[in-house]
Amino acid sequence: MEGESRHRRCAREAVAWGLAAADVEALRLTREKQPPARASAAVGNSRVRPDNPASAMALSVFEDKAHVPSPAELTRVLGGSARLWFRIVDEVTREHGPVVEQWNHAGARFGWSLRLRRKDRVVLYLTPQSKGFLAGVVVGEKAARAARERRLPAAALALLEAAPRYAEGRGVRLTVRTLKEVEIVLHLVALKLAS
Repeated sequence: MEGESRHRRCAREAVAWGLAAADVEALRLTREKQPPARASAAVGNSRVRPDNPASAMALSVFEDKAHVPSPAELTRVLGGSARLWFRIVDEVTREHGPVVEQWNHAGARFGWSLRLRRKDRVVLYLTPQSKGFLAGVVVGEKAARAARERRLPAAALALLEAAPRYAEGRGVRLTVRTLKEVEIVLHLVALKLAS
C-alpha cells in the first residue's frame, strides 16, 4: 500500500502469516540489536556469511564467483532446510518439467543462486542462506489478477499483494524454513506457469 511505513507493512505481512503483534515487535527489537557484521567462515572454497541480516556480504552464503557450490556444500550450509530445497526442486520438475537447473552468480551483492528454467523462462530463484534459503518468483500481472480466482492460500495472496511491482510482474521473495512456506512457493510457481 502506498505511503505505508516499512514497520506497518512488515506488521501487516506478519499478521497474514499468523504472527502476533508481540512477535513482530520482538523481531523488530532483535533486528535493531544485531551485532556488527563478523568475518565470514570458509566452507570448501566458498565463503559463508554469518547468520546476520545486517551483514554487508552477499545475499547468498556462497559469495566466491570462481567456485560454483557443490551439492555437499549446499547440503551442509542448508542444514535441515536441505530437504525443503530438494523437495521444491523435485516438485517443480515433476509438475512443470522439463526444468533445467542453472547456478548463477549475480554479482557481489547477491552471490550464487539456483535458477529453475523452463525453456527460456526462469520459473524460480533459490538463494542458499545459513540454515534456510530464499525463494523468489516473479508473477506477471495477468497471473496476479487471476490469483483470487485460483483460491490461493491467504498467506500466498498476502505476499503477492505486498510484492513490489516491476515491468516483468510482481517480485515475490520469501525465506523458506518450513513446509508451509514450501507449499506457498509451489502455489506461486503454479500460478506463474498457468498464465
